[in-house]
Amino acid sequence: MTLEDFKMIFMWEWSHRILGRVIGVFFGLPALYFCMRRGVATPDVRWKLLAITAGIGFQGLLGWIMVASGLKDPYENEPANAQPRPEWTPRVSHFKLAAHLSTAFAVYMGMLYTAVNILRDNTLASAARAGAAPERQALLGKVLAQLQSPAVRKYRRVAIGLLGLVFTTAVYGAFVAGLDAGLVYSEFPTMGEGRLLPPKSELLDARYAVRTSEPVPSPDVTREPAQPTFSRMWLGNLMQNPVTVQAVHRFLGITTLLSMFGFLRYTKKVKALLPPGTKRFATGAAHMTVLQVLLGISTLIYMVPVPLAATHQAGSVVVLTFMTCVLGVLRKPNQALRAFAQARAASKVQA
Repeated sequence: MTLEDFKMIFMWEWSHRILGRVIGVFFGLPALYFCMRRGVATPDVRWKLLAITAGIGFQGLLGWIMVASGLKDPYENEPANAQPRPEWTPRVSHFKLAAHLSTAFAVYMGMLYTAVNILRDNTLASAARAGAAPERQALLGKVLAQLQSPAVRKYRRVAIGLLGLVFTTAVYGAFVAGLDAGLVYSEFPTMGEGRLLPPKSELLDARYAVRTSEPVPSPDVTREPAQPTFSRMWLGNLMQNPVTVQAVHRFLGITTLLSMFGFLRYTKKVKALLPPGTKRFATGAAHMTVLQVLLGISTLIYMVPVPLAATHQAGSVVVLTFMTCVLGVLRKPNQALRAFAQARAASKVQA
């Protein structure tokens, strides 16, 4: 690593820390204010704001733990005249990197989901409290009935499962980044010599098997070293072998793409039963997934340039955004239900 490389990394790290602190202050202080003032936030929103604020603080702690995992002296066990080697480049733990990214995704999705719920609840509640026209009252009643129908509940479960798949694929990308797995095979769809998958010896490498603490045999006893079990072999390679990690990320990406188009087709099939806006968000998620796959392939082919890799990571945030909005519009608006019931009751009393 040259001095210029270090300066660039330092600049990005410093900017990242400052931005994280700014986000924490600009979200945390207003959230605490709204939670302390009576009548501003409902109890449901209040605990969500507190949870998101705590998540931001936990995210900062995870960031420090991740950075600290790379603060190791490469010269600790080397002679004083040792020459630098490439493997001495500081690296953070890819497990802690994945945890840091997962928390960031979770906090962002919590913010977005809460915001969509608040905006939607207020819109529906205002329409009910203001004594809207019969057409709007009918529309409001239709939306509330839709959200309680068995078909919409089933659709919501499918959306949750797909969101989990998108989240898993995005987080697994952190393993790819942390292990530099994108540099192992730089072609698509093959992975070396026209194969769709690397040979088994590369996918299941005993060097990456999960180690267990076994009793040390007596020096008088000679035996062959114990071979790792199949489960320990798979677990270790899934988490630490760059070849296996890249292969799994490819599989997850393709599975997400196919599942997304299946979800879009399902959305069009039950469109009449869904609340307004659902199809728009589902379509956006499907189209963005196509772009995200293309970005991933381009990142591989061009040997993981930082701008392209960062764009690929940002694309995963956009897909998560669309899927979170899908779930947001499918949530039953409790506040709007109460307001609608009050408006209906008031109209009956006046009649």
